[in-house]
Amino acid sequence: LLADDFFFYWVHRTLHHPKLYPYIHKRHHEFNITITMAAEYSHNFEFIFGNVLCTLSGVKILGSKVHAVSYFVWGTYKIIQSCESHTGYEFSFSPFALLPNGVTSTYHNYHHYQNVGNFQPSFMFWDTLFGTNRSYKKYMELLKKDEEREAKMKRAKEKQKDRKSVV
Repeated sequence: LLADDFFFYWVHRTLHHPKLYPYIHKRHHEFNITITMAAEYSHNFEFIFGNVLCTLSGVKILGSKVHAVSYFVWGTYKIIQSCESHTGYEFSFSPFALLPNGVTSTYHNYHHYQNVGNFQPSFMFWDTLFGTNRSYKKYMELLKKDEEREAKMKRAKEKQKDRKSVV
């Protein structure tokens, strides 16, 4: 999990470089709102280096210590994780949301919507360390303030309504 996250971060970030993006990764970003079918929709180069090799990195590091069933479970996990992160939905029962500092569908959806930062598939560690999720964090802070303001306005309207019903 850690090896995949590390390598995927760097490959994904590199594919966003202006000299590479239009030729390779832009294909995946034709979907600026995430849908599950976009999860594996990629250029052949990206599929091999960004998806297959990153997914296999941990298996390669562990070598012959990896049982065939573990390899199958890991591959299944990665496909489900990738599909879920592209659904555009937050599932309260998602096992991926249980990971400490884990990446959610909202996190990845922001990446597609704004086409900036949030390069990791599992954890926010590298994005946070290198500041590639600052835009997302600012966006979430603003969203929280908007929600708090709306809740405050709703409570004020309810109080006003209560006062009118008393009179």
